[in-house]
Amino acid sequence: MAQERNNFKGADHELLLSRAEAAVGGDDRTKEDAIRAAEQVRRSSSGYMKARALLALAALRMDRGEDSFTADLELGLQHAREARELAKELKDPRLEARCLVAMIDGEGWLTSPDDAMQVADEALDLCLDVQDRAMEADTLCRMAEWNVKLGDHSRAVSDLEDSLEIYEQLESPQELRVLQRLLRLLQNLDVRQAKRRAEAALRKQSDKLARIDATKMLVEVLLKMGSLQEAVSASVDGINLCKELGRPAAQAGLMIQVSRGRLQAGDAKKAVAVGEEAWRILQKITGPNDDKVQAMQLLCDAKLSLGEEQEALEYAEDFRDHFESVQDAGGLAKASLLCAQLQLQQDLDSALDLALRAADACRKGRRRREEAAAVKLCSEVLWKKAEHKAAMAQAEKARALFRDLEDMEEEIACCYLAAENAVRLAAQEGARAKSNEPAPREARVALEKSLKAAEAGLKMTRIASLMRAPELHGQLLCAKAQALTVQGRFEAALTCLDEAVLRFRELGDYQLEANGLMLASDNLRFLKRLPEAVEALEEGLLLYQHCSDEEGEQRAQEMLKQLRAPTARPQPAPDAKPEVAPGIPVWQQAAEVVPEAAATAVRPSLPSGPALDMARVTPELVMAKVREVAAAVTGTENDEIHLETPLMEAGMTSQAAVMMRDQLSKDLPGIRLPATLVFDYPSITEMSEMIVVATNAQAIKASPPGRRRWKSDLPDLGDLDRIGLDSSDEEDEKSDHW
Repeated sequence: MAQERNNFKGADHELLLSRAEAAVGGDDRTKEDAIRAAEQVRRSSSGYMKARALLALAALRMDRGEDSFTADLELGLQHAREARELAKELKDPRLEARCLVAMIDGEGWLTSPDDAMQVADEALDLCLDVQDRAMEADTLCRMAEWNVKLGDHSRAVSDLEDSLEIYEQLESPQELRVLQRLLRLLQNLDVRQAKRRAEAALRKQSDKLARIDATKMLVEVLLKMGSLQEAVSASVDGINLCKELGRPAAQAGLMIQVSRGRLQAGDAKKAVAVGEEAWRILQKITGPNDDKVQAMQLLCDAKLSLGEEQEALEYAEDFRDHFESVQDAGGLAKASLLCAQLQLQQDLDSALDLALRAADACRKGRRRREEAAAVKLCSEVLWKKAEHKAAMAQAEKARALFRDLEDMEEEIACCYLAAENAVRLAAQEGARAKSNEPAPREARVALEKSLKAAEAGLKMTRIASLMRAPELHGQLLCAKAQALTVQGRFEAALTCLDEAVLRFRELGDYQLEANGLMLASDNLRFLKRLPEAVEALEEGLLLYQHCSDEEGEQRAQEMLKQLRAPTARPQPAPDAKPEVAPGIPVWQQAAEVVPEAAATAVRPSLPSGPALDMARVTPELVMAKVREVAAAVTGTENDEIHLETPLMEAGMTSQAAVMMRDQLSKDLPGIRLPATLVFDYPSITEMSEMIVVATNAQAIKASPPGRRRWKSDLPDLGDLDRIGLDSSDEEDEKSDHW
């Protein structure tokens, strides 16, 4: 009788565990039921069955991968370790190998990629010992993932190729999954090799369902190569197969791929047409579907590229309603976030409400990355609403979420948000530069928080490779400088701004460089270094003019008018030399300090030869003329200026740059030269080449070749994103810049 009960109990446990193991990858409700079932087996069994229950729990806890909650990851890894100890007690190497495979990713996410590779090596050895080829292939796949994180892409390719070979020999359905991972890796290393492999895989497949999957891979590679027509041709064959086999989801997925390719090729209208057809198919499919999210993002992107912001928002709202009706928590979270981002440009109150709802939906849907993005968006909206205290709190919350996800770049962006809003909060609480009254306690605390956040972000930039947003380094320096300025630490602020201006100059971002110069001008004014303050303002003015920032240009002109006013500062004695503080800032670039009288005086004529006959001009004559004028404005001999050396590094000031442009305009009749000539074409060689091209074409492009305006990954924060201070207070030298 006892034996019968044990047999019945064992069968019951087997059924519960089978269901739990099958629930991995399912929806949240199914997984919660599976966790309860596996826990029941774990508590009421021992030995091999208990180890299996622990492995099922580990897989369910870590199912979302790196985006799983830290507590789930820790608990899942703990379950896998406990299962391994049981396997050792049972002296079951195959079971121990399964436990080690389950531990690989958890060790990598919670400890380090090196720890993941160490566990993977142990697992691989055991797989070879027990000759479990399928588990060996799975281990190699996991090793490839962690080799990518370690930057060893060639080893990752080798691991995936070995895994693929094993699955081919086993004729496993996992073959296509591994091939897809290999192709995505090769797309960034050798796209032609990826194409050859995808084409070979398609030719090899005789099963029609497998051919559809292979076609999707080939289309993805072709689009990566920019071969749109080939991708369309391949997708037509795949779509016909989908129709033949009654696979609407796969058909819609192929259509979305092609639509994305159309959009990338600049044909937004056709992208919308194909995307809408795909969405009509997807609407009939119940339950969660990743292609629905792709369709939503595609259609919104296409509408935005057409300048139809309202239509894009309407699309996002329709998708949100759909995801809510089919109870797709993940889709609802992403749709809510997209609605908030689109509403940001239209209605701040609605955008904030949507962002808060998106964060709540993401939290309930256990979408950690989307939750972090939604909280960050809340901070950005609150910044635009000038609710800086709340914005700072949301930025700190988002930073904590991104830290858990080990997304350093987003964490740095949150540091910037926190630093900027903290310094603005300090201004709201009464902090003022050079104020005779001590700042209120709340303002002092906010300033310290601003400095702390900026320092934390700058520390991370030194160890992070900021490929997507290198401008964050300069923005953090400017945020720190603002806090230092309000604290009255003007020299320290200038040190930060020297580095920030150089950073923006390297990136070719004229507007941010101009903003940094405006802030530097305020600090120079507070230090009574007025000629240098004028110098910084003049350079900032030229940069604003170049990037057509009328608001910045007006602000710079107003500040220049104040600085040049007779009452702005006492005039120096006739024979006195201007006092120069130690440490020449970057915008001075070894230039001689110009007294205010010189800054406001009419520019003298330069000694130069006759104007050139542009009908008979040669490259040699142009270069000689440019060199002659450069020597005249810098006060050097012709042969002292190297042709490739930037003139601003050879002693040319911003005022001299303007003089050079004016003189060349006279000496090169008929050629229109930009106001920012020396900044756009910094060396004699570059300037001469541009003039020769302009002479031949009788035109000059509006913006310089090789330099670009950067478009931030951070959202447009409008007027509040001006870094420069506004020196408009005529009563004294206090500044309220927020």
